[in-house]
Amino acid sequence: MRAIALDYSDLMRFISEYKIPYSESDVMFSNLVKKMHKRYYAFLSLHHELINGNNFLPTIPSEVDVIFKSRMNEVLSELGTVFFIAIHGCYKAARLLMRSCIENFSKAIGSLIDINVVNETSVYRVIEIALSHNVFLKQAISEKNFISEKYAILCADVHTASVINMQQIDCIGNFPISNNQQFSLIGELYIKLINVISSVILKIAPDVYHKAHHTHKDLISLLLSMEDKRIIHKIER
Repeated sequence: MRAIALDYSDLMRFISEYKIPYSESDVMFSNLVKKMHKRYYAFLSLHHELINGNNFLPTIPSEVDVIFKSRMNEVLSELGTVFFIAIHGCYKAARLLMRSCIENFSKAIGSLIDINVVNETSVYRVIEIALSHNVFLKQAISEKNFISEKYAILCADVHTASVINMQQIDCIGNFPISNNQQFSLIGELYIKLINVISSVILKIAPDVYHKAHHTHKDLISLLLSMEDKRIIHKIER
């Protein structure tokens, strides 16, 4: 049909000309992107040490190691995707992916408790298994609360619980979308999520931090609060 052909032509022109308008006067946007990038870049270093090093619980069974690393690879993938689509204004999709990120992280940690956690169909049960890890009894109590609370909140977007869980995009041509309030909420949650994931991993396996290459260690330090560092240095190795 002619209408479809014309719209397709408009779509291809839109794609070829697509860009995110950026103004140096938008200090809030640029500052938050800078903070998000800082955490994401630092997490890349942690991920490298986690996947390519030999300092994460070297005695765990190989099949558990495979599951753990596979899930952490997906966590990294989702964190990168959240960063990218949030900049373009895909706010609801970004929240959905952060929910998925918590699920995959929970399966990674849960596999250290029960290898069959990856077959569990109830995500709340997956999180329950993950949060039964000893690290959450003392060293990572605030992280435990964050995971439980934020997952429940983000589930509202999956079920479109109310109008605030909608984005209501009329057409592709609406992008990029700019809403500083929405972007701020996502950005702050994104930063906290990376910090929590990093803190839990390093409290379970502090040698990932202690034995990291010095260039990576400096970056990983950016993911930890002073209290996190104090706890990690006190954990028996």
